[in-house]
Amino acid sequence: MIHNDFRAKHVMVRNGCVAGIIDWGEVASGSPINDFAKWDYWDGDGATVPLEWLLEGYADNKLIAAEFDVQLHLKRLEYGICVLWWYEHRGFAFGVEEAKRKLYRDLAFFTGSTA
Repeated sequence: MIHNDFRAKHVMVRNGCVAGIIDWGEVASGSPINDFAKWDYWDGDGATVPLEWLLEGYADNKLIAAEFDVQLHLKRLEYGICVLWWYEHRGFAFGVEEAKRKLYRDLAFFTGSTA
């Protein structure tokens, strides 16, 4: 099972320790890469808790293989397209621009482009 909306804002911390995780409304079966990709998508840019820290605490190290970066960026692209559609559908111009920026960043992983 995965949280399916795993983000820093859903992790409750007390006295420097994780006290709980909230908002389980989208729980699903699937790959943990989905949770890692959504965390990185929303909280990856200058995050207080970077994805690398989460990966250190992940018990199933078989997931973190040579293909992990490729899988992560593919999942981010998939999710980013959904986010772009949502913001466009809602007429939220700032969100559209942010979603485009993130899509370009993830595409650059595959193309080597810095645009």
